[in-house]
Amino acid sequence: MQLPACLASFAYAIHSRLVWLPAFILLLLSVLPSTLASAQQSIQSYGPDFYASFGPISAVDIIDRIPSAGAVLNKANASGRGLNDNSQLVLINGKPVSAKSNSVKDVLSRIAAENVERVDVIRGGYRA
Repeated sequence: MQLPACLASFAYAIHSRLVWLPAFILLLLSVLPSTLASAQQSIQSYGPDFYASFGPISAVDIIDRIPSAGAVLNKANASGRGLNDNSQLVLINGKPVSAKSNSVKDVLSRIAAENVERVDVIRGGYRA
């Protein structure tokens, strides 16, 4: 199954000092409505019904509560095969976050939780 052309695929290998945790995670943060009908089975969506009870302040607070998704943002040494440390693939409204001087986590911390429609986590290797 292929994703819409606006998405790319990357496999993440997250290294921890205690555990090597392979994770194939792509985070898609939807601030405005978007449709991914062609990839329904490969995407798990987390909407306000999931995260409202946690009282999140920013998008980072939401992502940190999603199983294994927060690890992509929280590991200082997170990098994908062939990618540099700043290349965790996080899309906002279908466009990659480009944060040369700031981390992806810094960019997401500036998005208020009430502006997040949903967070889609796409697991596995995909090609656009």
